[in-house]
Amino acid sequence: MKIAVLINPLSGGINKKSLPDRLKKVMPAQTLIHTSQSAEDTRSFAAYCRNEQFDVLVVAGGDGTLNDAGTALCGSQTALAIYPQGSGNGLARLLGAKSQPEALAQSLQQAKAAWIDTGKVNERTFLNVAGVGFDAHIAERFASNAVRGFAGYVSETLSAFGQYKPETYRVRAGEHTQDIEAFLLTICNGSQYGNNAWISPQSSVTDGVLELTAIAPIGWRQAPGLIYGLFSKRIGQHKTVTQLSSSIFEISREHEGPVNIDGEFERMGRELRFEVIPSSLRVLMPA
Repeated sequence: MKIAVLINPLSGGINKKSLPDRLKKVMPAQTLIHTSQSAEDTRSFAAYCRNEQFDVLVVAGGDGTLNDAGTALCGSQTALAIYPQGSGNGLARLLGAKSQPEALAQSLQQAKAAWIDTGKVNERTFLNVAGVGFDAHIAERFASNAVRGFAGYVSETLSAFGQYKPETYRVRAGEHTQDIEAFLLTICNGSQYGNNAWISPQSSVTDGVLELTAIAPIGWRQAPGLIYGLFSKRIGQHKTVTQLSSSIFEISREHEGPVNIDGEFERMGRELRFEVIPSSLRVLMPA
């Protein structure tokens, strides 16, 4: 089996100096190990692995790193293997990937791969979740935060919560059109943001549809109930939540701004089109 490993040395605030040596102990001797220098470098190396017909590309990083590598691998036979090293690890947690070298080695030995869906917002691929509103605002702020990991997310969320101004979005799903004033509006291929915060517990990466979860404007009094809903998989039961399912969502917003794409952000215009791309990424399933 032809295997490559890509390591993001910055993801999750985790020191990875010893990671190459730890992985070498359980990987085949001829495994190619590459430490990425940037998001562009990640995409370029993943494209190289695709073009050179590697069987597996192991990605040691977070959801943003997986997005960069997975985007380059979409539609190819090269399977993405996840070695979670990020702040939230949403897709890794959903699929059951572990951060122990021995678990990775066992998955490689079994070599069981499956095709999963991906999504697109305009022309940008996402693997797990994408959206607008408060989570996109936090993703933009977090990008410049020196504190990585879960602690960085918490600090940014608490400092921005009281000042954030919700928007009204026009949502079109098939024949259905609805104006929704929302604190955040998330389009889900996967089911959680990361850290077991389940924004759409019913979502599956193999069902050929996307789910929309919108949370109405809230204050501090509603926050504890929503937090409980996120971590108990009961978010859909909260009175502030609207949920819809469709293969395509077209969303118009009041202003251009950031879009959350697998925990990272990209600035986009007012008109956004989210669509599912069924069975488009081959993933090595954890043992």
